[in-house]
Amino acid sequence: MATYTVKAGDSLSMIAEHVLGHTSLWPEIAKLNHIGFPDRIYPGQILQLPGSKSSSSVLHTLSKIKSSSLADHRASASWLSSHRMSVGLGLLTVGILGFLYSQRN
Repeated sequence: MATYTVKAGDSLSMIAEHVLGHTSLWPEIAKLNHIGFPDRIYPGQILQLPGSKSSSSVLHTLSKIKSSSLADHRASASWLSSHRMSVGLGLLTVGILGFLYSQRN
């Protein structure tokens, strides 16, 4: 099994990016090394690394899917935020029309 010796300034996400190709794979390293708190690694510490690139590739693909879904949600939120006035006025108009219609009867 491959190992990595932690250097000053390293983080699990930096190691995951360097060794596994993506920062979001740090939990794989943490789990393998029984690290409960990801910010508690120390210079000189020797970490076991996942031996199978295929499992890392699967996780990398899943993380990309998750990231793209998150990007879609952020884009939707951004659109809504930039069009808040238009959406608000549209809802207000619908509300006023509904009120006027109800008063007609």
